Amino acid sequence: MHVIKLQDESSNDICKFTDDFLPKLGLSDLILREVGDYIKANAEGVSVWVQLVKTQLSRLRSTGLSDMQLSDHLKCLPRELGEFYKVMLDRLEAEGRDYEIRDGITLFSLFYSHRAP
Repeated sequence: MHVIKLQDESSNDICKFTDDFLPKLGLSDLILREVGDYIKANAEGVSVWVQLVKTQLSRLRSTGLSDMQLSDHLKCLPRELGEFYKVMLDRLEAEGRDYEIRDGITLFSLFYSHRAP
């Protein structure tokens, strides 16, 4: 039986994507390498996870977090998509407007209703 590992197939794309967006955050060289290595090691072939991480890091950077705070926050982000989506939904419920909450709940419910058991 031949097994295809997702992380083997998407590793190069994840590395390129990560190397493209991280420098735009203006991190010091040391933190840039550390954050990049962490993302690449924990993506497990899931490019959606990397996109969610990018969105979170960009949002947090815009709030004025230091390089070290950003790195620390990255390590607290969930590594499973379902958990990541839950964190995002919780934040949306706490900070969002009514229509954003309604739309977000709809999108998340669609995601969960179409998942394989």
